[in-house]
Amino acid sequence: MTFARFSLPALLIIVPFVPGCLPNDMPAYTNDGKSVVLVAEGDKDQTLWTYDIQTKVASAQRSPGKGKLKYARMLGDQVWVEWEAGSERFDPARKEFVPAPEGFRGCDWLERAIPASYEGKKSLFLPPKNAPVHPKEKISYTVYSFPEMKRQATMCLDQVFPAGGFWWVSLRTRDITPGETEVEHIEVFSDAGKRIASIEHEEARKMEYRGGWNPGYARMGEGGKALFLAFGDQGCYSFGVFDTTSGKFLWGGESAGEAMTGNPLVTRTEVWSLETVWPSTKEGVALVRHRPGDAGDARKDKHETIMEFPDDAAFLAGQYTPSPDGSHFLVQVPGNPAILLFIPIREGVTAKDVVRVELKG
Repeated sequence: MTFARFSLPALLIIVPFVPGCLPNDMPAYTNDGKSVVLVAEGDKDQTLWTYDIQTKVASAQRSPGKGKLKYARMLGDQVWVEWEAGSERFDPARKEFVPAPEGFRGCDWLERAIPASYEGKKSLFLPPKNAPVHPKEKISYTVYSFPEMKRQATMCLDQVFPAGGFWWVSLRTRDITPGETEVEHIEVFSDAGKRIASIEHEEARKMEYRGGWNPGYARMGEGGKALFLAFGDQGCYSFGVFDTTSGKFLWGGESAGEAMTGNPLVTRTEVWSLETVWPSTKEGVALVRHRPGDAGDARKDKHETIMEFPDDAAFLAGQYTPSPDGSHFLVQVPGNPAILLFIPIREGVTAKDVVRVELKG
């Protein structure tokens, strides 16, 4: 394992996605913020890794006899892993695998599961396999307790999006004219299953809706006081920021370029993200800060490039997520060996401030 300040490889390859399109929310910090969990390519196949922030030790985690790793996802304080031979749970604190509950040892449900909350408890909402990307009617969700995975209820809801942790959002859109859609209604639920905001059509429609293959993305900020909602197509996205204490639309905008796959850092007055930008000759990856625009048009944000990686030497853009304290972005750079980048989130940051960790173990 190599730990060093950022040194830039010579090749730039951009992998654009709408923020939050990452199906597994990895790389991920453990709940205590002391470790990072990720899946990376190994010599022969994919490998589950843990990286200890304090000791700077990286460890490959394997489960003998389970075959190749097919998929992994961070849910709560555990990683749920799909192997060729079935599913297990991995406890990052103890670094041990335990069997998945009966009925959940197959490999056909994990990607569809939505971390949510129901009657004051952590839960998973499971939509049908054939649920539409852009539904015109309510969807039937089966609710399971978490992590016991005991069936609790079946609920018909507007489309549900995870919003970080066990917070969740239900959302309904409507078509105005052919090819023109707007947000009609939003409900926001806390990690205790309590509805904390109901955003009505008058406010919801104020955000610009950019439809496409991606159904949408939600994230909470400031302890649940701010909701970030985004829609996009082909890597570019439009977004809105709402005050959940009043149900009011605050401001919105669109990506400066194409968004990397990941989770932005959200407050009521700022949104930080990693995006591609287009200099005069080449593409580059940048740390971008979005802020409210002029009072005359709340949907037009001001975005500022805080740091742009050099055009002639950047990185293979991977998945990113903010640290628990919001001080930096963690970026996974695909490859063998895998690389983690720790990018500070602040004004005045330069490429020299980025820490690079190479995973070998």
